[in-house]
Amino acid sequence: MVIDIQRLKQTLFHLDVLIEKQEDCYTAHCLQFDLITEGNTKAEAEEMIVDAIAEQVAFAIENNSMDYLFRPAVPEEWRKLLYSRHQKKITLDAEIDLPLISEIDFTEVELNAAETQTELSSS
Repeated sequence: MVIDIQRLKQTLFHLDVLIEKQEDCYTAHCLQFDLITEGNTKAEAEEMIVDAIAEQVAFAIENNSMDYLFRPAVPEEWRKLLYSRHQKKITLDAEIDLPLISEIDFTEVELNAAETQTELSSS
C-alpha cells in the first residue's frame, strides 16, 4: 500500500498522554501509540514523550509505514484516562516540529484512578 504523504501531512491527529507518579519517577504514556517514557520529574517525562512521539512519527513517514503508527494502549490504560484529572493541552505550532500532530492532551492519573479502574473491571 502506497501512502500519499502530501495528503497525509494535511491530516492532523490529537494524542492523549497519561502522566503517572511512580515510586521514584514519573511516567508518560501516549495512548494512541502505546509509547511510554519516564523521567525524574513530571516536566521531564512530558518532554521525553513529545520527543518519542516525534521519533515515532518521523520513522513512520520516512519508512512509509503509517499502517503501523497507531497501536493503541490496552483498555485498562484508556480507563485511567476516563477517571483522571485533565492537566493541560499543548496545541502544537511551528515552534514544535511534530508533523501530523495538532495537539497533545496531558492527563495526570489520580491516585485512586487505578482502584476505580480495577473496581469497574471486576464488576
